[in-house]
Amino acid sequence: MISLTATIRPMESARALNLFGRSIRRFWHLPAKGNQTLMTIPQVGKVLLGESAASTSLDMVATDEAAAQTIVAVIEDELRRAVPGQEYTQSFSLQWARPATIPPLLR
Repeated sequence: MISLTATIRPMESARALNLFGRSIRRFWHLPAKGNQTLMTIPQVGKVLLGESAASTSLDMVATDEAAAQTIVAVIEDELRRAVPGQEYTQSFSLQWARPATIPPLLR
């Protein structure tokens, strides 16, 4: 199992982050602990969404490297969907990490 965390920050306006948050909430979601939401995104699976005024984090688990690459592609597509008509890299800073542990809600 591969643990993945995407940290998304707005490049200029926090509006883009709000648009992304609204867009991804079209998927099944359920409030979790604190400022977190548990979601299910097609081709990704369970996602733990964490939000603050400055950033959004997405914690996910991939079964193997191929699944990890699919997850990256799906999240990038979701960022594109949030800001149609422009490159998502103009609106968002996206950083990927591979934490050593899987969040308990995703186990």
